[in-house]
Amino acid sequence: AMLDLPIEVGDPAIQDMLVASARNILQARERRNGRIEFQVGPTIYRGVWVVDSYFFLEAARYLGFDADAEEGLDALMARERDDGAIEEMNFHYKETAIALATLVRQAQLAGDPDLLRRYWGAVERAVTYVLRRIDESLRLPEGAPNRGLLPSSMADGGAGGMRPEYTTALWTWVGLDAVAHAASTLGLNDVGARNAADALLERILRGRDRDRATTAEGVPYWPMVMPGSGEH
Repeated sequence: AMLDLPIEVGDPAIQDMLVASARNILQARERRNGRIEFQVGPTIYRGVWVVDSYFFLEAARYLGFDADAEEGLDALMARERDDGAIEEMNFHYKETAIALATLVRQAQLAGDPDLLRRYWGAVERAVTYVLRRIDESLRLPEGAPNRGLLPSSMADGGAGGMRPEYTTALWTWVGLDAVAHAASTLGLNDVGARNAADALLERILRGRDRDRATTAEGVPYWPMVMPGSGEH
């Protein structure tokens, strides 16, 4: 059967690509523990991946599957741990910050600030967890390249292993900044998210200026894996 999308573009080939992409997302859903879970795929990547959930749940809203997105958000928040982390993989430090960004984004797309208020206790616990991780990095030796950012983490996206890298620090900034904006708008306690986000961004940009590189062709870029942390 054809999949009717609330999105239409004039180019039929692009429309077919959108339909195929939407079908792929919807067919990989699975009901587990009474909730719809959006999954990366049906085989070895079967399951809820916190990073991907940000984008899957956003796409679900665009496609008009608001009820499924609500269930998917509940499934994500079922990953909350006793220490405040929201993680599927306990070595993937960026997951908690991405979950924070997901909560804020879902409330925006739903046009429902009460959605965020319902989860605000979890938001406060997660921010506190994230701030503890930043504090850990501030206790690293003076010469550590990731001092003041995050402890060695898994960058993912092709860079495996625990190493000093920027993707976790960047996502941590995104999550803290989103919480700070939402707290300011709704009159909620940001648990220090604004001050932490601003300080973290300042240190990230100092690291960017330190680690900028240039390809053999002369193209400037910013490597996400810090120099001296090994190649992959």
